[in-house]
Amino acid sequence: MELPLLGGGSGPTVLLCAATAFEARLLARSLGLAPGRRPEPHLGPRIVLVRVGVGAPLLPALPLPGVSPPVTALLGVGLCGGLAPAAVPGTVVVATAIQDAEGGKRPCHAGWGAMAHRAAVAGGVPLLGGPVFWSPRLLLGPEEKAAAAATGAVAVDMESGPLSVFAADRGLPFAALRVVLDGPEEALPPALADLIGPGGEVRGRRVLGLLGTRPGLAVALVALAGRGRRALGALGKVLAGILAEPRIGT
Repeated sequence: MELPLLGGGSGPTVLLCAATAFEARLLARSLGLAPGRRPEPHLGPRIVLVRVGVGAPLLPALPLPGVSPPVTALLGVGLCGGLAPAAVPGTVVVATAIQDAEGGKRPCHAGWGAMAHRAAVAGGVPLLGGPVFWSPRLLLGPEEKAAAAATGAVAVDMESGPLSVFAADRGLPFAALRVVLDGPEEALPPALADLIGPGGEVRGRRVLGLLGTRPGLAVALVALAGRGRRALGALGKVLAGILAEPRIGT
């Protein structure tokens, strides 16, 4: 795993978990995080951003024992797919609970919703609250999304399930704050799942190989990446507002 990206003050540590290097890099830029950054001279939260991979396979390597001050809250951050009609691209989603296809539901820490609302209003960012559906695989098309939406979830991601279990097992408050990349009626390129490794890294050779034989895919991927950057910019704005709250992490 890459070195954690650090920032913030000397208060309680908030651990931010992103799936991919793309998400971690852009959110770190919004929050002013960098490897080895020393705490600033204020009592705001210490922020630690790590990459957990697609589906969170890198969870066992999280640097909890070596983090000081100790971690007091865990937040899943990054992109998601929209399921509800209001979950259009660029909408920030704050999870009220994490649910799965078997009907399991794990509630999220309630205090994050109010903080996210205040930050979204201040930043002019659209916000949607509701359950987030955890899927072990990428939902590419409207039919798959419709089936997930039938559970009552407003958005879908691939990390919140294991992250919420990880946090509960350690007695940590958990929340998921995501931003919609693709709306409920949109289809993602089927090749997308093969272009990102399980650790969240881009598979450069596969990308080059596909682009060489399918130039149309290049246009779709460039457009999707641009949308992702804008969406993560909106999420970064909301996160920055939340992390400025005086009682964050408690």
